Amino acid sequence: MLELRALGAGYGKVPVLFDVSLRVERGEAVALLGSNNAGKTTLLRAISGLVRTTSGAILLDGADITGFAYERIVRLGVAHIPEGRHVFPEMTVEDNLLVGATRLAGGDRRRRLREIFEQFPLLEQLRRRAAGSLSGGQQQTMVIARALMSRPALLLADEPSVGLSPVAIDALFDVFAALRRDGTTIVLAEQNAAFSLDLCDRGYVLQRGRITLADDGAQLRSAAGALHEAYLA
Repeated sequence: MLELRALGAGYGKVPVLFDVSLRVERGEAVALLGSNNAGKTTLLRAISGLVRTTSGAILLDGADITGFAYERIVRLGVAHIPEGRHVFPEMTVEDNLLVGATRLAGGDRRRRLREIFEQFPLLEQLRRRAAGSLSGGQQQTMVIARALMSRPALLLADEPSVGLSPVAIDALFDVFAALRRDGTTIVLAEQNAAFSLDLCDRGYVLQRGRITLADDGAQLRSAAGALHEAYLA
């Protein structure tokens, strides 16, 4: 479904990614692992069209989307959950969710909202609450649901567990596990290796903008030394 071929990307004249190649099959959950400065966020932003690519190619369902604008990539079925939650705190939960469905017609937006409430019953209970009054875990669940409002084929999630309590992380894991069961294709960038590898089929380890290790989840869990080195780099 998604393929990167020798991708390079960065900010202005500062390169961040170097010769990154990976693939994601439809229905898979794939982890991006690495330290804070490894390039995980830049990689997701490059896929979404938010960062300029300098070399290589990005293919979505076999079509080259390299250089496409963010809005065009969203229309192709890619949803990006950025790090930091980014809620509209004064707006209600319901209105925050509707922001994620702007590309749908009015009737479709309301129909999709009903589907999301069936999928996330807690959010229906909180629908009239201001988003800023929710706990961190509740806000993160809402942000994921907002991304799903557009019915994406591919979900890119950047550090969703950052700043959450252990209880909220457990609840977040359940949300992602349910998305997996529903067949949503996920690319998950996380520093929390245990969270990622328990959830994902396969993983790629990034160090300073390069992929240094790629394997299935079980093998990566057993590669403790290599992962430790990646997180210290």
